[in-house]
This record gives sequence, C-alpha cells and structure tokens, in this order.
Amino acid sequence: MRDERGFTLLEILVSLAIFAVVVVGALGVLGAASAGGFLEGFPSGFATTRAARDVTAAAVYVQAFQEFVAGQNSAALTPGTYCEGPQCSSPNLASSGLSGWPVPPSEPYQLDWQRLDVTIERWYWDSASRAYRCSEPSPPCTFPIPTNPVTEYLVRVQTQLTWRLRGVTRTIDVERFLP
Repeated sequence: MRDERGFTLLEILVSLAIFAVVVVGALGVLGAASAGGFLEGFPSGFATTRAARDVTAAAVYVQAFQEFVAGQNSAALTPGTYCEGPQCSSPNLASSGLSGWPVPPSEPYQLDWQRLDVTIERWYWDSASRAYRCSEPSPPCTFPIPTNPVTEYLVRVQTQLTWRLRGVTRTIDVERFLP
C-alpha cells in the first residue's frame, strides 16, 4: 500500500492545525488593528440604528399630521403660528382649528419629543407679478398684503417636529400647500 498516492490522515490533521493557528493569528492582528476590535463598533451602530428609527418615526408622524390637515376644511384653518408640547409658549393647535390630532407618545422607547410647531398661511395668486403672495400679516410672510379681497387662495402648512436623542436636539420639517 505504500505505492498509493495521496495524503495520510496524520498529514491532513497536521496541516489543518497549522492553518488554524495561522488564521487565528491573522484574525487577532486584524481585530487589534481596527479601533478596539470587533465589538468597538457595536455601540455606535446601535446608536445609529436608534437615530434612524427616531427619524423614521418623526417623519411618519409629521407626514400623517400633514395628511390630517389636508383632510380638514382649509377655510376653517386660522392663519398663524401654533405650538404643541412641553416647551411651548405660543397658542396650541386647538386655537388653529386643528383639534383632535394626537401628540407624539412620550414613552421612553419612543420619540423624546419637545415641541410640534405649525405655521398656517394663506397665499393668493398675484397676476401683476405672476407669483403667489402671502395674504396674512404674520411674521413668516414678507410680501405685501393685497388691497383687493382675495377669493381664491392656497393654504401653506409648515410643520416642524423637535425631539431629543442622547442630548442632541433634532428637527424634521414638512411643508405642504392645500387648495
């Protein structure tokens, strides 16, 4: 049987042992070369996932709020700036004609939301300048107020949700024009 070609079982086991030692050594060098090893990136990856989840939750909430506003009678909306939340001093949403929308949940695993700011403006078509102009004398509007009565207009609703994540204040803005 000595004339047969191939490797013996003992030779294969020795070569596998040598290969395992080389691979473990190489992985140890690579792990030490990266900033702190494999588990070093886990907390930052976890925080990134949490931030992405919070941004997604905030975007869904604000978009759903905009859909709620779109379902309301735009003529019944009162122009102005409104705020809802623990850090608000301006009038709340109920005075704008937008009552009935729930505020974001305040459980610790949800958004640590601070405030929801809503600005409602009426815009009309100015045929002389061929542009939309703001028809309300509120601070966000900087255009001249029309002298003739406006019968057709668009309602601009800008929503900004502010929340905190790990001590960092984050905001998301959504703007929509309603007929």
